[in-house]
Amino acid sequence: MPASFKQIVLDSAFITFQVGNDPSQTLKIEYYSRRTTNKTIFTVFDLQQFAAVDVEGAKKGVLDLDKMLVNLIKDWDFYEDDDYTIKVPITEERFANIDINIRAEILAAITRNARGPEA
Repeated sequence: MPASFKQIVLDSAFITFQVGNDPSQTLKIEYYSRRTTNKTIFTVFDLQQFAAVDVEGAKKGVLDLDKMLVNLIKDWDFYEDDDYTIKVPITEERFANIDINIRAEILAAITRNARGPEA
């Protein structure tokens, strides 16, 4: 049976990685594995260059990052509360209030996982 682009981009994969300094704090993310594109890879490299970018370029980069994460993340175990009942919404508006380093870590982890062990 042939495959359609629409079907393929719904494939998902999981990553789990440590967040912060406490090894018990991990974040499990289900992401759309077939949505990692050249633009995703280039965004990771661009994030590493933020210090050398002008303010407007940095703003655009952060907004692009947030859009990209919304497009990539299907679900996660990131919660607003300590009772783990309210998940952090996967929206650009909510990402604006999440530390940029955490967002960059998420994108880098997805990219590493998508490239596979030989990368």
